[in-house]
Formats: sequence, C-alpha cells, structure tokens
Amino acid sequence: MIWCNLNAILARAKKLFELTSLYEGKLNKELFEHVKYLLDDATDEKWSAIRRFLHLERMTTLVGFASTLSSFNIYQTIVKKLVAKLEKYVKSIVESKTKEEAGRVLMNMKDRFKTKFSCDSDSMPRLWTRKEDIKAITKTACSVVCHKFAFLLLFFLSCKLICMVNSYFYFKLLFYFYIL
Repeated sequence: MIWCNLNAILARAKKLFELTSLYEGKLNKELFEHVKYLLDDATDEKWSAIRRFLHLERMTTLVGFASTLSSFNIYQTIVKKLVAKLEKYVKSIVESKTKEEAGRVLMNMKDRFKTKFSCDSDSMPRLWTRKEDIKAITKTACSVVCHKFAFLLLFFLSCKLICMVNSYFYFKLLFYFYIL
C-alpha cells in the first residue's frame, strides 16, 4: 500500500517537473527572442510594447500552466508555489536579456553611430561630396545613439521610477548624454 502511494507521488512529481520544464521552455523561446528584437530598435513606444508583450505572454502561459496543474488534483498551495516559480522565471528571462544587452551597449552604440553616420535617412550608403553638413550629420547620429542609450537606461530602472519620469526629465536626460 505504501509502495503504491510512493510510486504515485514519484510519478506525479516527475510529471510536474516535466510540465514546469515545458512551460519554462515555451516562455524562454517566446520572450527571449521577442525582447531581444524590441531592445534592438529603441524607440519611445518599445518600452510599453515590451511591457504589454511580457504581460500578455506571462498571463497566457500562467493560465495554461494553472489549468494543466488543476488536472493533477493537488493542493492549491502547491499550485500557487509552482505558478509563483514560473512568474519568477519570466522575470529572470527579461533580466538576463537586459543584462546581456547592457554588456553589449557600448558596441551597439558604436555600430549604431557608424550606421547613422554612413547612411542617409533611407538607409542607403551616403555619397560624400563637399556639400554635406558633417556637423549636422554627426549631431543626428549622436542623438540617435543617445536615444538608444536613454531607452536602455530607462529599461533598467524599476517600473515605479518610470511612472514618475515625465517628458521634461526624459529630454533633460537625452540632452545630458548628448553633451557628454
């Protein structure tokens, strides 16, 4: 009798582990690539797009995970713990991607400057003649690079701080990094 219960408990634990791994793999695949894509193109709307996508993907996965767990007839506290563990995993995916991006921020800023400096507004290679205003082109390229840096800086800040940041502070931040 005890042996049967032990086998059932072990089989359930194995199945729960497999389900958790399956949902973590789904989240990793969906979030990691999408967040990477959104971080590459830093615009004002991208922060809200990342938050919306993260919320949608998190809720979809957690609802699916919780409904799958409900078929196991386990205690609600265990379900809550497993769902909380999966939520922490979602946050860790986004944090790891932003840390990875932070490690490459200098290289990305340099590449972005080079691209904006050597290409015109249509992303075509710039033909250099004596008529170009190199100061204006350099200023535009620097502002694009600073915009990406400001975006990444805001991305690393907590959500509460972002809510307090108004447009005046945002533009002062851009201006400050532009002067440097």
